[in-house]
Amino acid sequence: MALLLSSARVSVPRPAVYRGPIGPTGESEPIGSVTRLPRRFWLAWLVLVLCIGIEFSMTIWAADLLRQQAGLGAAPHPEWLLTGSLAITATGFLVFWSTALAGLALLGLFVMGLGIAVQFPLSVARAITASAGRPDQATARLSIGAGLAIGLAPLLLGFLADQVGTRQAFLIVPVLLILAGAALLAGRR
Repeated sequence: MALLLSSARVSVPRPAVYRGPIGPTGESEPIGSVTRLPRRFWLAWLVLVLCIGIEFSMTIWAADLLRQQAGLGAAPHPEWLLTGSLAITATGFLVFWSTALAGLALLGLFVMGLGIAVQFPLSVARAITASAGRPDQATARLSIGAGLAIGLAPLLLGFLADQVGTRQAFLIVPVLLILAGAALLAGRR
């Protein structure tokens, strides 16, 4: 928390002020002025940082609590839960992607969130179970995979959005869902 609070005091180099075309006096005129961001911005920034902290704390550690507290690692068929979560995510995506109505799109995102919420913990628990008694090694590899996914999938979606438009780029989501389902099915054998 101290690091978080001290980061608000870190001095960031000021960007060069873009100057527009030369005016009637022979001087270039500043297009904008560089000022410090207001307190209200920093409070909004703090909300973002805290929400991301909540998201990734839950994402990374919920599997461990589910295993310890709810015995989920011992569930007879966690694959079915994961399969169901993929189906719920796909259903929510279909609603989100196919509508121009804000309320319906938000409902689709909500349904997607319900499906996505359990995917990481279930996937981690499943992978650790499949690690042949090497949970530390498995967790290290899972962290690398998660980092790659967090970094690359949104980057790919953004790249595709620049090429074909945002709506079409979002079709990467069902592709990822299909690939996840196929890998889940292959891992059952």
